[in-house]
Amino acid sequence: MTRPIRLYYFRDSSGKPNFGDELSPLIVSFLTGRSVEHCGPLTCDLTGIGSILDRFTRAKGRLATYLRRTLLGRNIAVWGSGLIQDTGPRRHNLQLLALRGQQTRVAMAGDATLPLGDPGLLVGRMIGRQAQRFAIGVVPHYTDRDDPMVQALRSIKDVRVIDVDGDTMTVTRDIGACGLVLSSSLHGLIVADSLGLPNHRLTFGGRLKGGDFKFLDYASAIGRPDVAATSLARPEDVLRFASGAADFSYQSGIDGVCDALERALRAGF
Repeated sequence: MTRPIRLYYFRDSSGKPNFGDELSPLIVSFLTGRSVEHCGPLTCDLTGIGSILDRFTRAKGRLATYLRRTLLGRNIAVWGSGLIQDTGPRRHNLQLLALRGQQTRVAMAGDATLPLGDPGLLVGRMIGRQAQRFAIGVVPHYTDRDDPMVQALRSIKDVRVIDVDGDTMTVTRDIGACGLVLSSSLHGLIVADSLGLPNHRLTFGGRLKGGDFKFLDYASAIGRPDVAATSLARPEDVLRFASGAADFSYQSGIDGVCDALERALRAGF
């Protein structure tokens, strides 16, 4: 019997799911046909979705992964993970299968041929297109859920506020059921891109650690020209996005990114 893949992804100490990170085991299991076990950063075989590489590039993480490789002969493989912010080059002892974007690749000294992309882009292959149920979906990052503007948006006709605290597959399908997605959560944008849906980035107060870094890193892998954040002066301002023109032609290249990510994972697992 094939043993589970031991996967590291961020999970709050309370056990509460974090939407983007919780996509990781679903997608890895979908692609490999194997069960996935959540493990800590020092006992895992693989890291996937998330800005989690800092765990492995600090001195303690580097020592642990070095000892693991030297004494046990086992590497920790990285598939589409990223850094949370730009603090310069990182030393590590990891097997790089794929990274989230160009900024992470430069910092991790990854080979120029290394595949790039967030594995969340494979959601489209996992769930397929959804029937539209909502005109506009707003996906706040979990740090924004109590923001007064987010609360006000719940009363706007044709707007569905999607709480990322819910069941991961329900959140994913709800995003897919929107005609337009507006999100301060990176994986709200990524799920929309994976399904070919128009989407824009919002900000509700700039509380995210690392600022723009992870958004720019993600965008660099798919040739997305614009992930600048827009803030809302009034709740009604969300409606202007529905009539605004924007170029989403970059989404035509996402299939190629997904193909490369699939090959990279299968080469390692």
